Amino acid sequence: MDRRIQGFVVVVALAAAGVSAWADVFVESVRARCAAILLAASEPGGVEGSLAEAVEVADLASGWASGSQLAAVGWAEGTLSILRTAEKARFGSLGAVGRSPAFATELGLLIRDQNDAAGVMGLALRLAESREREVQRYPNLAAAVCVVHDRPWTRRINENTVRAPEALDAFDYFVRHARSLQHDPARMPSLLLVHVVSVTEPIEQLEWAMRQYGRHPSPGRRFFEIRYDNDAFRRGTEKRVTAAGNYRIESIKQHGGVCADQAYFAEMVGKATGIPSCYVSAAGAQVAHAWIGYLETRQRAGWDFDQGRYRDYQNLRGQIICPQSRERISDGHVGLLGGLMNAPADDIRASMGAALTARRMSASGDRDRGGRAFEAPDEVEGVQRRATLRQPRTGGIDDRLGLLRLALTRCAFVPEAWVVVASFGASGEMTSRQLDDWAQSLMRLCGTAHQDFSFDLLVALIGAEADVRSRQRMWDWAFSRYRARPDLASAVRFHQGRMWEGAGRRDHAWSAYEDIVKRFLNDGPMSVAALISMRDLLDRNERRDQFLPYLQDAARRVRAPSDAGDAFRVQSNHYRIHEMLIEELARHGRSRDADRVRAQLRLVD
Repeated sequence: MDRRIQGFVVVVALAAAGVSAWADVFVESVRARCAAILLAASEPGGVEGSLAEAVEVADLASGWASGSQLAAVGWAEGTLSILRTAEKARFGSLGAVGRSPAFATELGLLIRDQNDAAGVMGLALRLAESREREVQRYPNLAAAVCVVHDRPWTRRINENTVRAPEALDAFDYFVRHARSLQHDPARMPSLLLVHVVSVTEPIEQLEWAMRQYGRHPSPGRRFFEIRYDNDAFRRGTEKRVTAAGNYRIESIKQHGGVCADQAYFAEMVGKATGIPSCYVSAAGAQVAHAWIGYLETRQRAGWDFDQGRYRDYQNLRGQIICPQSRERISDGHVGLLGGLMNAPADDIRASMGAALTARRMSASGDRDRGGRAFEAPDEVEGVQRRATLRQPRTGGIDDRLGLLRLALTRCAFVPEAWVVVASFGASGEMTSRQLDDWAQSLMRLCGTAHQDFSFDLLVALIGAEADVRSRQRMWDWAFSRYRARPDLASAVRFHQGRMWEGAGRRDHAWSAYEDIVKRFLNDGPMSVAALISMRDLLDRNERRDQFLPYLQDAARRVRAPSDAGDAFRVQSNHYRIHEMLIEELARHGRSRDADRVRAQLRLVD
């Protein structure tokens, strides 16, 4: 059947089923048209012939969709994205993937530049061909598996290496236990499922975790269930779990471990039972630490990053390895995803789609236009344009930001949409007023509940301001918002110092760094970075001899770490500052004083 006729038949069927609202007609006709395009792309050589039509539908949806019709943008952009991924991977046909439109479009929305296109498409085809029924029932789960397991997933937990099971085996595990999991994988958003399917234990270990904890997983409790290996921490001896060999969660349960092993154990139990979970770490003023983060839904859905996060780390930014990009991100980036549990699927799809289309609408963002300005078509055959905008959007920055604002107002919990806004700032396209306006919007929608995430984006927005005085005003405003978070407040001051250095105002830069050392010496590693910057400023100004008194004062005030082995002790601010002091004393010819400090640290050459 001709693809246009297919789309028309689906639209007629939707009308017969009672789709009466004009907005719904537009959204559903776009959805039907996309399904027809995907079906055509499933034929041999179908990808190449379907791309132009997919671009046309995506341009129509992007240009004309009203605020209540943004789900159409999601369907269209997801369709275009999966076709482009197939083209990039040199797949001439979508095969069985094209016959599962919900899976294909969700995967298209989820794919990122860091993914391996051939790996994603190869795995998607294997799933769609060998597990067609399961993929159609759990499209979000299948999409998450494809973007996490498109390439080998290997991690280091201190000295131990862990690896993911075979991708299809992981998918089968979650399908097999779908009714027993804490959250239904048929309903959970794919962005959260990424933090479920990213298991790095053999299937038999996941089965063990399900048997042991399936009814009451409580990842936070599992962290403290693991006996702490005090000898490894205090004396630096080999951990019992490492000495036993065959590192896995059942062995951690038997032999215990340090915080890294506790966090990993809790993370894997959470994932095995269907709870989005992650391993979080941070470098404190004394030692580094790891703890567990997981989705809590007993009251209002949100991520809990407090279990195993001791007092000294409550106000430090946690870091997570993203299972999809394999890059370090803040725990706030993941924490933002908690709001997706209460968001309608169409709103999530709208924000995911808006992130893709806003990039594509820019003059240089779409290769099919060869740099020409974006222009939405007035109509596309098979799509009923009803109750849409009176005038279409253009590719201008105002329209792109307006589209993103509409989408984020509906669902503010898609990090990529915020990242796109920040990228427009970094590119220099946004005016000072727009930068200020979006900084305010960011704090209003995300700032209070998701400070770590809002900070990352705020840094990008403020950094895009060209005028130094305006940027200074924005940094001072940010400092006032993050005053209660020493890690973030000190980072703001550090950015100010770098800004003033770049502007040639070394006096202002010195004041910013000095403020960090005075206020936040025992609140994280930023104070060490500030001391190094102070030293370098003096060095470049041929005044290095003036640095020693500042360093001596810091060495007197910095707190020593509690009882810990050398491997942990050398991470502390106390150790690093005293190492700097030894070097500086030696530079001044005070070798006896340097030896005395070295002896205090138990350092032997």
